[in-house]
Amino acid sequence: MEWTNDWYDNNYYPFMPKRNPRGPETGRYKSVRGAGYADQGGHGVEKLVDYRNFSDPDTRMTTIGFRCAK
Repeated sequence: MEWTNDWYDNNYYPFMPKRNPRGPETGRYKSVRGAGYADQGGHGVEKLVDYRNFSDPDTRMTTIGFRCAK
């Protein structure tokens, strides 16, 4: 899984813009997306690439990373 820059709000997603949603302006949790080797759960990683969840920004786990992109 990867951290995103977006704050998480479960009520935001039904109303978000279709192109380049940036998430709510503030929040308690940050969004994490995707999947990793430990998240297969019988579904296979290829079926979890669009998975979205949230976590406290101070959380540190070996299964959540980040990606640098330009």
